[in-house]
Amino acid sequence: MEVYTVKKEKKTKVTYKKDRVNIEMSRTHYHDLLKGYNDLNSALGMLFECQDMYLSDMQNLETLKYRLIQGLGFVEGEHGHYSNAITTEELKTIKAA
Repeated sequence: MEVYTVKKEKKTKVTYKKDRVNIEMSRTHYHDLLKGYNDLNSALGMLFECQDMYLSDMQNLETLKYRLIQGLGFVEGEHGHYSNAITTEELKTIKAA
C-alpha cells in the first residue's frame, strides 16, 4: 500500500489592473498547464489524423479543464462544473448584484 503526501500549494493570485491581468502561480501549476497543452496537442493530432479519439485523450482533456481553472484562477459558474468558468472579478460583480 502506497501512502501519498499532498503538499498544500499556494493558490493562484490574480490581480486586475485597467487593461491588464497579472497571474502569479506556483511552478507546479505552471508545469501542469504546459503538460495540459501538450496533452491537448496530442488529442487534437489524433482527432485530425484518425477522426477518432482514445479514452485516455478524453481524460487528459478533462484534466486540462481543471488545471486551467486552478492554474489561471478561474472559478466555476453558478451551475458548478457544468457551467462556463468565470473570473473572480465577474464573481464579485455577480455577488454584489
